[in-house]
Amino acid sequence: MKFLRFDFSCLLFLLIFSLISSTSIAQTPIENRLGSEICNCLSNERGIKEFTTETYLKCFEIAARNNNKLLQNTAFEKYGDSSYASGNKLGKLLFNDISVLLVNQCDKYYTLRKAKRLSDLNKITTLNRDSLHNIIDSLNKVSEIFQDYFFFQKRASTLFRLKNFKQSISDFDKAIILNSSDISSLAMGAWACEITGQLDKAIDLYKKLTNINSTNIFLVYLTMAQRSKSGR
Repeated sequence: MKFLRFDFSCLLFLLIFSLISSTSIAQTPIENRLGSEICNCLSNERGIKEFTTETYLKCFEIAARNNNKLLQNTAFEKYGDSSYASGNKLGKLLFNDISVLLVNQCDKYYTLRKAKRLSDLNKITTLNRDSLHNIIDSLNKVSEIFQDYFFFQKRASTLFRLKNFKQSISDFDKAIILNSSDISSLAMGAWACEITGQLDKAIDLYKKLTNINSTNIFLVYLTMAQRSKSGR
C-alpha cells in the first residue's frame, strides 16, 4: 500500500478547483483541527487587511503538513486507502469545506472576508459615473414592450455600480422573475440586499443561487449573510 504523501506544490491546483467545484459541508474532527490551525495562522499574519487566496493557501498548507498522519488516517477511513490520489481528493474536499466553516469558527477569517467584500464593492462602484448615468438615461428611454430580462439585468447592474442599491434590487427581482436561473442577477441581487440590511432576502437569494450553482464562493457568501443576521 502506498502511503499518503501530499504534494504541496499542487495545492495551487486545489485553489483553482475550489473556485469551480461544489462543497459538502459536514463538520468532522479533521476539519475542526485544520480549521483551528488555519485560524491561528491567519490571526498571526502581520499586515493583512483583507482575505487573499494566497494567505489562506499558505495557512492551509501549514495545517496540512502539521497533521499529515491524521490526514492519512482520514483518507483511509473515507476512501479505503491512503494513496497519493486519495490524499489529493481529500485535500480538495477539505480546502473547500474549511473555507466555508471558518466563517463561523474564526473571527479573524470572517473579518478578512468582510474586508475583501468591501474592497470588491469599492472596485466596481468607482467606475466613471458619468458614463454609468448615460447608460441609465438610455435604458430609461426604452419602451416597456422591449423591457425584457436583459434590459432589467443591465439596468440593475448599472444602478448597483452607481450605489443605488435599493433601486437595483427592484430590477434584479424583475430579471430573476424572467430568468430564475440567472446567476449574475441572483448573486448581485443578494449582495445588494445584504448591503441594504435585507438579510432574510439576501439569504433566500443566496440559497437559490447555491441550489443552481453550489460553487464554493457562493456558499461562503451565504454563510457570511447568515452570520451577519445572527449578529455575531
